[in-house]
Amino acid sequence: MRLHELIRIPPSSGEITTRFWTAANCISLGRLFLLVPLFLCLRMGESGNGNLWALAIMGIALISDMLDGMVARWLKQESVWGRVLDPIADKVWIASLAIFLALPWREHPLPAGFLALVLVRDAAIVVLAAYAYGKTGVVMKSNWAGKVAMIFTALTLIVYTIYCYWEPAALEWFKPYNVMWFTVVLLFLSGFVYFYRFQRLLAAHGEEKLTKRTAELKEN
Repeated sequence: MRLHELIRIPPSSGEITTRFWTAANCISLGRLFLLVPLFLCLRMGESGNGNLWALAIMGIALISDMLDGMVARWLKQESVWGRVLDPIADKVWIASLAIFLALPWREHPLPAGFLALVLVRDAAIVVLAAYAYGKTGVVMKSNWAGKVAMIFTALTLIVYTIYCYWEPAALEWFKPYNVMWFTVVLLFLSGFVYFYRFQRLLAAHGEEKLTKRTAELKEN
């Protein structure tokens, strides 16, 4: 049984509002504000169970990421802003956490190369999405490859948050570098998929414009 069948998530109504202040968008914005307590907890580190509290905040952020889309459907408040705000909130969260974990004062900092890959890839996706919207008026939504890559990027950051304090003997393969390199492969794969979809969207838009132009010339 699928998740939407278990919790009865209604299908998309097909109606898209231009309202900004919807319940779903407030959840997405709230996820951004969670960055403040997250950084405070990570700065505490081992003292005061700071890393464990940081994990709890990450869990809340993950739940909010799943909830905003569901709430939008439940309340029939799917919006243009939501399609933009949700992925941007995700990218800001991932980028901010990655930068913090890469700081040199940490005992096991996130490798600078991985940080650069995450930042450059996300920046490129934002630029391509903005260009596509300007050209076609279509908001490019995330796909399965991007979602899987995002999940494993978050998993990599979680591992780098807690691994130096918790090393499971039964999971020798579950080490930061192993998880990170698997995530690198997924990031490149999702980037190629996104660029392919970007090209297809522009090509389809060009064909549509050409068809309309041809029809107009025939009418004249």
